[in-house]
Amino acid sequence: MTLAKEDFFPERLWKAESVPPKGVVLTIKHVEEERLGIDRELRAVLYFEEDHRGLPLSKTRWLSLENFAGGNPARWPGHRVLLRTAEITFKGRPVLSIHIAPAPPLPPEKEV
Repeated sequence: MTLAKEDFFPERLWKAESVPPKGVVLTIKHVEEERLGIDRELRAVLYFEEDHRGLPLSKTRWLSLENFAGGNPARWPGHRVLLRTAEITFKGRPVLSIHIAPAPPLPPEKEV
């Protein structure tokens, strides 16, 4: 039996280091308002069908979602998204960040 830290202390939110190198496709379940961080700042957090972790929405992520899922967050559930990472500059230093994009279309179902 192999024990892993994640089995006992699961992450509550997505971190850039948690995203697989090729990205991950997830289906939006819902958006919630939550207070996050030391300052308990009110943020929108995106949740997914396939994973328990939430993704805090920055303004950039929100605008990306609006571009492909529409401006009404109540209509985002069911949209498939691709989470991937990219290096950005934050406070003058390079950091890994999570980016959100529409997921590639599913291949057509084969007839039986």
